[in-house]
Amino acid sequence: MNLIIRNDDVNPNTDARRIGETYSVIRSFVPDCTIWSCINFLGKTSEGESVYPELPLRNHPLDYFFDIDRASIRHLDKVDLGAIVSHGLLHVDHAKLSPDAQHMSIVTSCNYLKTKIFVPPFSSYNDDTEAICKHSGIHMTKPSDGWKSLESDRFDPRHKLWFFHSWRFTPEMMKEVFLRSLEAVC
Repeated sequence: MNLIIRNDDVNPNTDARRIGETYSVIRSFVPDCTIWSCINFLGKTSEGESVYPELPLRNHPLDYFFDIDRASIRHLDKVDLGAIVSHGLLHVDHAKLSPDAQHMSIVTSCNYLKTKIFVPPFSSYNDDTEAICKHSGIHMTKPSDGWKSLESDRFDPRHKLWFFHSWRFTPEMMKEVFLRSLEAVC
């Protein structure tokens, strides 16, 4: 299996220059990895590049995620985003949505992005989410797949599944993630 580095929350607030530079750093240290850009189409203006401005996101009521004012990632067209995968139309806990709303979010976003991979926001899902993905021929990632975080775990290239949020990193910070892992080996 090829090493995958998954960037959750690529969204309308993502800075094109910064994500491009961050991906260049990743590719310089792990040239054979596959980068997944997990796309949310809709969001709320946020200076910090997160999909919504008020962090942490997990504890907000469902209606918070419906208050959007941005709806495009076209500003990222010139950036090599690697493999494009879905993070849903909205960055919302899909387990809190009705089955019909989940179906619309997952299938519509995957169809538009031409992907068969769905990464649930907050890594949260329920039986309906799994059934929708299975019925639609979409692979859904799960924490039980073995994903580790570049934000909290020391990078080890022998482990094949990693994730991070680019809005939490500058290119220099990403470089430090890989340099620390090299120092641990030496």
